[in-house]
Amino acid sequence: TFLFLDVADRLDQRGLEGLLADCVDRGLFVAPGPSFGPYPTHVRLCFTAAPPEVVERGVEALAAVLRL
Repeated sequence: TFLFLDVADRLDQRGLEGLLADCVDRGLFVAPGPSFGPYPTHVRLCFTAAPPEVVERGVEALAAVLRL
């Protein structure tokens, strides 16, 4: 129902907040890992309530932010 990813190796000097801002700039809203416990370098992408094409766009946006 969700992806919970450690993005530590993709963070720049802005940290997790900077990555989250980059996601928002692309229209992607992910939850910060610290909201779910001691996960300061994680993000959570939930896809249970979205149609497949929306999920695909979200994963593509996250991949672009992470430069994958």
